[in-house]
Amino acid sequence: MNYKNYTIKLNNLSISYGFTHKQAGKFKKPDNVWSFLKSIYPGLSQINLMDQIHSANLSLIISNQKQIDVYKNSDALFYLNPKANRFLIIKTADCLPIVVWDAKGNLGIAHAGWRGSLDEILPKLLDYFLAQSLPEDIYIFIGPSIGFCCYPIHGPRLQQFTRRFPNWQDQIIIPDQDRLTLDLKRLNFLQSTKLGIPSSNINILSSCTSCQSDKFFSYAKEKTFKGNIITWLGLV
Repeated sequence: MNYKNYTIKLNNLSISYGFTHKQAGKFKKPDNVWSFLKSIYPGLSQINLMDQIHSANLSLIISNQKQIDVYKNSDALFYLNPKANRFLIIKTADCLPIVVWDAKGNLGIAHAGWRGSLDEILPKLLDYFLAQSLPEDIYIFIGPSIGFCCYPIHGPRLQQFTRRFPNWQDQIIIPDQDRLTLDLKRLNFLQSTKLGIPSSNINILSSCTSCQSDKFFSYAKEKTFKGNIITWLGLV
């Protein structure tokens, strides 16, 4: 199968999320995303994407009737009281695709590369959830992304992270032979638990996109852009 998906039953809601493998295609156009998801969810009525500019900017979805919508200047979306079969989409090739939902059925996504993680895009998204729900009613999934094993860090970027997160330095900056590497998955986990999200509510896929570039697109491994995997979240 060229994708993996999960359906979670929660308070009479069905939350569905998943991600593609490399064999599913490159997903360079929104129409390609629509066609693929329609094959999985025949009742699909809407997809919401972002232009993903490697920022910590967030857009709110309140009421939207477009079949395909792309939110400009955004790397995170929060959907309050969404209707069924309206999905949120992230496109990645190493950065962290993060999906968030709560027991009330509110949905959110974040595209967290090193810049977004440094500027705390996930905590900014979680703030919207925490205005609606208790921390123990919020759930997070971090999908296929680069691991610390393949993400060396040095120079000004290293200094930015050590200055911004001095208390977590030993947990996110990992010695690896003769170099230092950055664990973005661990950083986003720590940012979430600091806000009170239980660690048991956070599911992090261990796969490294660079190590498994046969299965996932990886800019770090391939040294050029070849395509995206997509990660999605919606009510069904």
